[in-house]
Amino acid sequence: MKRLHRVLALCCLIAVGFMAQTASAAPQRGARSGDIIMNETGRDGGTPPGQTYLNPQFRYQGAGASDGSRLRTQRLPFKMAGMVVGDFNGDRKNEIAVMTDHDIAIYTWSGRNQRMEELGRERVSSTNNNFIMRTMDINRDGVLDIVVCTYEEDSNRPYSFFYTFKGNRFSQLAKRCPYFVSVAKIPPYFTPTLVGQGWDSVNLFAPGGPRVMERVGDSYKPGTKLDLPKGTTCFNFNWLPAGRESRTEQLVVLTEDERIKIYQGKGNSLVHTTMERFSGSAIGMDHYKGMPGLGLDKNYQLPGRYYAPMNLITADIGRTGEPVLLVNKPISTASQIFERYRYFPQGEIHALYWDGVGLALKWKTRRIRGSVAAIDLADVNNDGVLDLVVGLNTSPDLGIGSRQCMVTAYPLDLSATNPRTPADMSDFEVNPNR
Repeated sequence: MKRLHRVLALCCLIAVGFMAQTASAAPQRGARSGDIIMNETGRDGGTPPGQTYLNPQFRYQGAGASDGSRLRTQRLPFKMAGMVVGDFNGDRKNEIAVMTDHDIAIYTWSGRNQRMEELGRERVSSTNNNFIMRTMDINRDGVLDIVVCTYEEDSNRPYSFFYTFKGNRFSQLAKRCPYFVSVAKIPPYFTPTLVGQGWDSVNLFAPGGPRVMERVGDSYKPGTKLDLPKGTTCFNFNWLPAGRESRTEQLVVLTEDERIKIYQGKGNSLVHTTMERFSGSAIGMDHYKGMPGLGLDKNYQLPGRYYAPMNLITADIGRTGEPVLLVNKPISTASQIFERYRYFPQGEIHALYWDGVGLALKWKTRRIRGSVAAIDLADVNNDGVLDLVVGLNTSPDLGIGSRQCMVTAYPLDLSATNPRTPADMSDFEVNPNR
């Protein structure tokens, strides 16, 4: 018995010594603050933990905004339906375009007082609802123009409008056209291009898929058809440029149930589908599916709902040779039970990259309080630093009609990135959002 006790005591001493040696050999993590979770492992010869990040706000919970790693504007007294950032008035500084249910407004953000000031506002349509807003230099004058797609609430018939805000004045560049219209960067040169699709009374989007929009007179009409897989609309696709793990660009498609599919090759071979759901837009169109030639009884038939896909942003941030896809990950327990519940109380912005097998998590923001309405990548406050810009709607605690919105920005510290350091995959695609 005494011999057994000696053996157990010796084993305990060996274990304690091994744990102490392991603890002393492991790198010590210092006190960190921030909201971007990225490269916390420090493996494979990467930069020591605490020194590799895009933005302190992306790392872990508990940070405040007083360190300048997260900026935010004042609250605006309306609900945001969309947001884009760019130089709209030609002053070589970026402005913020905010879309509501019927209007678009241009704001400038002064970094000194953290407030947005309105430069102009335009009523797009009093009868149609705004659906999606995109930007492109349509007339090639060096200033970004605005494309707004609207729909009639009863029939879902689309009408798209084209605006310029050059000189701080709204004016239309072309007559409205009866098509769904968006903007896509088409390879091999990834030049922004107007793409559109017709309306169909049965399937909402006309068969044949998206087409390049061509100028005809003072308006636009569909032209060359794009080689895209079935189910792709003019709103839900983009291309992920070639990187270290892929020699050619890859087609990214957001499905109707808000999962991401990756296609490769000329034949658009499906190579990956995410388990997680992304985007989480609250702007949607009700539509009734039926057989051609047969009427619809709206008293008994439940409508489907097509939600406006958020902008799928692809970029090589910091020129690391590894492009990422920026998407919103909505977080809500109620949405898993109620399919049409879209007032997400929280969200995270995920940066996904192709690792040779599927989409992996590169970095993400910590939980963002509020419902994410839009994201963009631009120098929003014109201080020379690239920002991850997020448009938010407050939760409907005080009632749907009293919702407010604001814009937050995360300055990206590109000098501290290290592409050799692997990302933490511990909480990605473990529990699918069914």
